[in-house]
Amino acid sequence: AYLRYADLTNAHLNYSDLSNANLYQAVLTNADLRYADLTNAYFGNVFLTNADLRYADLTDASFYLAFLNGADLYAADCTDAYFSYAAISGANFNSTDLKFADFTGATGTTGATFSNSYWHQTEWTDGVKYDSNQG
Repeated sequence: AYLRYADLTNAHLNYSDLSNANLYQAVLTNADLRYADLTNAYFGNVFLTNADLRYADLTDASFYLAFLNGADLYAADCTDAYFSYAAISGANFNSTDLKFADFTGATGTTGATFSNSYWHQTEWTDGVKYDSNQG
């Protein structure tokens, strides 16, 4: 799906298949993406403020420079996801699979929660890979 610049504020996209979607600079504020397949989706410069991404498949998704402030990623699969330079203050990564995810340069990490998240070779804001929770 080609959804660049789309305004999807408050959209109900739960259970949708948006794998390989290009959402560059889209607005998904308060969007419901629970259980969505977002494998390999591109969220560059996307506004996902307060979006609901619980249980979503975000494998290989890119959130480069995205705004995830207040987003709920509880129990999402973020294997190999790219969160570099994303704003994640207030985001919920509790019980999220973060193996091989990359948070290099991400901001707002002290305001995000990572309880019970799974880390394996997860690259933290300092560019170092960790096998234990650094959040």
